Amino acid sequence: MDAEQQHRDLEAALRTPARRWATFALLCALAVVYLALFGLYVTRSSDFVASDSNAAAAHAAAQSSLAVPSMLSFVSDSPHVAYLGGGWHLPEPTGTWSRARRAWVFLPVPDQAVELRITGRVPVSAAMPQMHLSVSVQGAPAASVTIEAGQPTVDLLVSVPGPAATGTPIELTFDLDRTVVPQRAGAGADSRSLGFNLHAIEVHGAATTAGAD
Repeated sequence: MDAEQQHRDLEAALRTPARRWATFALLCALAVVYLALFGLYVTRSSDFVASDSNAAAAHAAAQSSLAVPSMLSFVSDSPHVAYLGGGWHLPEPTGTWSRARRAWVFLPVPDQAVELRITGRVPVSAAMPQMHLSVSVQGAPAASVTIEAGQPTVDLLVSVPGPAATGTPIELTFDLDRTVVPQRAGAGADSRSLGFNLHAIEVHGAATTAGAD
């Protein structure tokens, strides 16, 4: 073998590891880009679904009237489930679970200031002994509560001022500090991500509720 051939063989041997590392680096870069794009797609898809659901719920609320007093139920056979915006699972006989840390409800515009009594529960357990729930009205914080294991029920009073000049439906935003998958937490067979189980919203005139307290 002549010196020129040996030189070519040496160059080929040196180039092979470099090519492998270059290929590996390229694949890693493509993987990072793919994951970033996939994450963006999932986020945008979720935002789109929530926005679409919110628009449908707001429309349903705008086409209805809110009697005072009244009881709005969010079980599977209730007409009031039309007011559920984004962030919820399908309604069930005992209520509707939120599937995300944020979920929305839109209510018809009342003709007076009202108090809303919101009832439900959260999936606290020994594995997840505490959850925090807050409620906003038209984007402004209105009420919050920390729920402990052993007392999973939620009973919140939320004040809503008189109707806005624009007649905009009441937008309730439910925010949780976390969601729970019961199957992973050893608290049941449900493999869904669960947050707040909304049972009902009672509507009372503000003066009536204040007098009852």
